[in-house]
Amino acid sequence: MSRSLIFILAISLLLSASENAVTKQQKALQDFAKKHPEATLGLFIYNSSKGETAFEHNGEKNLSPASSLKALTTATALEILGPDYQFNTYIRTTGKLINKTLEGNLVIEVGGDPTFGSGYLEDATSAKAHFEQIGKNLLNANIHKINGQIELNFAKFNPEICPPDWNWEDMGNYYGAHPDPLSIGDNQILVTFSQKNSVGEICPVIEVMPSVQGLKFNNQVVAEDRRSDNAYIFGAPGQYNRTIMGAIPKGVGTFTIKGSMPQPRQVFVQLLIETLTEQGIELTNHEIIESWDKKEDFDLVYAIKSEPLFKIVEQTNIESINLFAELLLQQLPMVNYQKCGRIEGIKLLENYWLDRGLDLSSANLRDGSGLSRSNSISTKQLALVIHKMKQGKNWGHYKNSLPVAGKSGSIAGMWNTENLKGNLQAKSGYINAVRSYTGFLSKGKQDFTFSIIVNNYSCGATEMRKDIEALLATILD
Repeated sequence: MSRSLIFILAISLLLSASENAVTKQQKALQDFAKKHPEATLGLFIYNSSKGETAFEHNGEKNLSPASSLKALTTATALEILGPDYQFNTYIRTTGKLINKTLEGNLVIEVGGDPTFGSGYLEDATSAKAHFEQIGKNLLNANIHKINGQIELNFAKFNPEICPPDWNWEDMGNYYGAHPDPLSIGDNQILVTFSQKNSVGEICPVIEVMPSVQGLKFNNQVVAEDRRSDNAYIFGAPGQYNRTIMGAIPKGVGTFTIKGSMPQPRQVFVQLLIETLTEQGIELTNHEIIESWDKKEDFDLVYAIKSEPLFKIVEQTNIESINLFAELLLQQLPMVNYQKCGRIEGIKLLENYWLDRGLDLSSANLRDGSGLSRSNSISTKQLALVIHKMKQGKNWGHYKNSLPVAGKSGSIAGMWNTENLKGNLQAKSGYINAVRSYTGFLSKGKQDFTFSIIVNNYSCGATEMRKDIEALLATILD
């Protein structure tokens, strides 16, 4: 056989293999579309090694990303604030000390720390330990009595209760916890029921931890023959009359669900007063006042520093903590000494990525967590954020924050094939009728970043997860 003929055959085989690969990808898309004709799919895969698009379908179409939006928020926080950044909460006093009595206010200078008393960070100091340290410092300063008020100073923040288009069905539950700049214990409460053995019987609430003054429930939760709960708490921030609906497993013991605090700052002050009283410090006035102007006449009592930001980012992405993401977004303007807040954070985020060559002006960003169903962004934009992070100095910290296929987080049970397990990392997203995954794949000597979002599907969430897994595996594997 001549060399020219061998060359022609080799080229033919390569072209045939290429055509089969494309056909395989297109067929996977066609099969997906045929099975879910009502849904909208966006998919963008970028070859980071070559700097070119590898595959896309509706890559520039805006879709609701759910928690995949956290991939953008956490990336921006690492880039703007830096991995070693710490949130600061300062305890100060005003007035004069006369005979061991402070004739002035005890001031909490709010810093927006999402992790104060959090259960997600193993090494973090507990809220109780911080409060005890505040008491020790007051006693060391010879302050045994405070005649003033508890003043919460929000000078660094613009006032906002929560993102305005969060859903009513989310805000009363733990994942919709109010992103108060003065947070405590993940802004969550534990509601414990006494189970009943008769299906349909009301299960009374027997305990709420921490105890929240004024909180009342219209409890409609019943016992059902089930293994897990289907109970939801309805109530907005600042609302102390809340409704619980749904069901918990029948039985003869107790069952606990998580909800959101109506007003985290109230719980913060409530637990602080309790601790100081235990230490023998008398507070004659339990009234809480809020101030929004920066003051210079504060005396420092105690500085509370959070864990470094890279640890917070890691928990935000692996555990998909909405509260952390929201307060990270609010904090972004802090480095420029501007007022902190959601709107200011979004503007700074967009400007930052524009300076990096990524225009997000076509996206509609409403929060930092993806809980708002009004968020919309393209898979191309999300995939390119990951690509740009791979090129930067914070890639190591960011990479460590993304769940690993077949090993950790929300994708521990996904993409277990030989080529993808351990090599694919992604932030997942899920809200009603939305499933998404944004991340990267190291494949041989080439790296790919990707984002896939499906909106408005009618099947179950588990079925959609499996179909996305199969589709992406076919294209990437």
